[in-house]
Amino acid sequence: MSSYIGLTPLNGQFRKLDGLTFNGSTTQFDLRVAGVLVAPGSTMNLIVSLNGQIKEPITDYLVVGNQIQFSVAPTGGSSFWGILLGNVGTIYEVADSSITASKIVGGTFKTLNG
Repeated sequence: MSSYIGLTPLNGQFRKLDGLTFNGSTTQFDLRVAGVLVAPGSTMNLIVSLNGQIKEPITDYLVVGNQIQFSVAPTGGSSFWGILLGNVGTIYEVADSSITASKIVGGTFKTLNG
């Protein structure tokens, strides 16, 4: 049995990113949804496709603030789509169940089985 500490996981506000235009040499681009800059918070909060192929986070691209930075400049005219996964929460576990209700503000917590 392990204890869970963290935000209650939420359904993310999944949003489609605006399209990007590639020139074959630029690697860094602003991330926008409906014209408004967005900051995903983590590289892992994006799903990105170039020319119909899902790209691998960290290896193929990084998120820095409100920008995406590709490891290799996408070819001019490449097609793009991206999904911002939104706030999906963070899960932390304490393997030895050493966290007790008395150690939590408010005195309540949920126990996960597993």
